[in-house]
Amino acid sequence: MKRRILVVEDEEGYRDLAGRILKRAGFEVLFAVDGTQGRELLQKTSVDLALLDWNLPGMDGGQLASWIRKNSRLAHLPVLMLTVRRRPEEETMGFASGADDYLAKPYTPAELVSRIKRLLGLQPV
Repeated sequence: MKRRILVVEDEEGYRDLAGRILKRAGFEVLFAVDGTQGRELLQKTSVDLALLDWNLPGMDGGQLASWIRKNSRLAHLPVLMLTVRRRPEEETMGFASGADDYLAKPYTPAELVSRIKRLLGLQPV
């Protein structure tokens, strides 16, 4: 069975790129265009990992990560924050909000897939 990843990204180009990379790596991919839609999908659909952009309209990625951590059904869900925010204090804020890993854009396909596989326990640390 394929692992299912939720990509929450408002920018179409980044959303399509992540989707192509993940599908090519053998993952099933669901998409949401903002944090609110991402939360709704998480409430009704089972996923193995959430890939969250930080800068989302409405509920941003940090708020969504915090919501995931407070939800007893989802608290274990691996969260990878994917963002243009590169400063160390922003990365710290990402981890504080509940992210398990933090990857700055632009990224390479190999780096994205490697980090996801690590979070899912599909490759050695």
